[in-house]
Amino acid sequence: MNQNTILKPLAIALLLGVVPLTMTSTAAMAAAVDTRGPTGPAGPAGPKGATGATGPAGAKGATGATGPAGAKGATGAPGATGAPGATGAPGATGAPGATGIGATGATGATGADGATGPQGPTGPAGSGGTGSSFSYSMTCGAGTEACKVGTVGPGGGWIFFVDYNDEYPGFDY
Repeated sequence: MNQNTILKPLAIALLLGVVPLTMTSTAAMAAAVDTRGPTGPAGPAGPKGATGATGPAGAKGATGATGPAGAKGATGAPGATGAPGATGAPGATGAPGATGIGATGATGATGADGATGPQGPTGPAGSGGTGSSFSYSMTCGAGTEACKVGTVGPGGGWIFFVDYNDEYPGFDY
């Protein structure tokens, strides 16, 4: 086996990173693989061989400059309407308002006095008394009714006081 047969695959394996690189001499490697005997003298150089396979890709190059901005895209369709929010709690009831009292209305006008009724007939004369004092009983209306507060007296006026118990002896009729 010649050295090119051993070294070419080894060099490709080292480039691809399949075999770790160690520092060993070519002769030591050849001796380790070839156990046949010592190699003879090198012959004359042969013709150039065919081009080998393409090597692995190189490291990634630097990022190129940013290109111009593209045209603005069309506006998207509007999104769906969201669900309605929850109804809020009712507010507190306000305090009751003050009770109003309306103003007192004006007093109405006093009505006109009614007509005076006719005078009743004169009553019978009383019996003659004996003594220095006398009693007089007044009648109202048709002459048979005693005068009372609120009735029309024999003189045509309204009765507003009657001294039934003679509490005012100086006030005689």
